[in-house]
Amino acid sequence: MLLVIVLLWYRFADMRRALLSRTLVVLAGLSFISASRTPAQQTLSVDKFAKAIQKEMKQRKLRIVLLVDLANTEGLITERTHWVTAEISDSLAEHSGETKFLWASSKGGAGQGETSAEDPKGIQDVGVLCEQKKCDALLLGRVQDLPAGKSVTLKIVNPQTKGVLGELSALLPMSAGEPLSWTDPNVSDAPPYAKPGERGTSIPMCRHCPDPGHSTEARSLKLLGTVVLSVVISRKGVAEKIVVVKKAGHGLDWKAIEAVREWKFEPSRDRSGNPVPVEVPVVVTFRLF
Repeated sequence: MLLVIVLLWYRFADMRRALLSRTLVVLAGLSFISASRTPAQQTLSVDKFAKAIQKEMKQRKLRIVLLVDLANTEGLITERTHWVTAEISDSLAEHSGETKFLWASSKGGAGQGETSAEDPKGIQDVGVLCEQKKCDALLLGRVQDLPAGKSVTLKIVNPQTKGVLGELSALLPMSAGEPLSWTDPNVSDAPPYAKPGERGTSIPMCRHCPDPGHSTEARSLKLLGTVVLSVVISRKGVAEKIVVVKKAGHGLDWKAIEAVREWKFEPSRDRSGNPVPVEVPVVVTFRLF
């Protein structure tokens, strides 16, 4: 009888050990899955994401924050990631609160509220730039194109210790950071386009360029603004292609495109006096009268 009891005890112990082992394996697997799974990102507009950033900076009592051009998943700053940063920077400027945001752009001359590195290599040493501007934190991040939109992750970094203070992330619309543009469906001129002032090419002159109308939002807020466009002016003296280079937001960018589409120019001419298509920057200023 005693022998039977001992054998049953050992067999039960073996079963317990096997069950415990399997349980640990399952729990380890679940822990691995949980640790490797990316938390679901909240889908936000660029405007709402900017407000969330402002709120976070206010809670952390950060007065001056340097936003650095975002990189892609390979760590490279591209034209696309630059435009996403530009739109976030514009929104931060529009919702400026207790925190002042600066923008360390790798492509100096774009965006509002920017701090451009004069030397392209300067973007690699943002710590020095941050020290010059006496900023309290850096915003470094990455952009990834997903089927549902643009995934943006920002890290709040202490410029002295290089330690990460916190993280912000959101899934932005796929349209975020895409330059606003318009192309005449009946475009007749193909690139490359001449540049005024080069090889005897004259500068196109405005013949009929009325002031643009305000958007409803901008007028209600009594906003002034400037939109910079890159415009291809055809041999006929009309705009064939328009791309927004510097945005003003609040619906003014499309109003600028709508206005320039209707403008009439004296076309550029070459040395022989023949009209030629050119690509020129056009500044559209919005005023309240």
